[in-house]
Amino acid sequence: QQLADGQRQVRCFDIGGSGVKLGLLSTSALSKLLRGAQDEAGSQQDDLDWIEQPRNIGFAPGSHGFARWLADEVPRLAAEVSDPKVVFGIAVKGRILHDTQRMRNWYAGGASVGREEPLIADIMGLPRDRTFAL
Repeated sequence: QQLADGQRQVRCFDIGGSGVKLGLLSTSALSKLLRGAQDEAGSQQDDLDWIEQPRNIGFAPGSHGFARWLADEVPRLAAEVSDPKVVFGIAVKGRILHDTQRMRNWYAGGASVGREEPLIADIMGLPRDRTFAL
């Protein structure tokens, strides 16, 4: 439903062993990618019409302090958080409970939450109603 509005943008994050990567694309481009992923194997990243090309911003300090670190690394993020036309998609190394958006074994480029099960949006300082696990 969130992807249906073609005027929206998606701030995508890929968080894992090589650090935190991010990019920005339209919802229509992400929809096309997701439909293509169901149809064929392999990466279609090069075919996407990126608004902001993916880049690696380094390793996060851990689940506590992650939101502040992210805001410092991505100054534009504050405006995106305030803009209802921007949604956030997160791909993360670790175990995510997709139905609740809670994390187990969060590995944010080098950190773990231990026994906690925080919401991924809360860890990252993003709006809960516009943040989704990919």
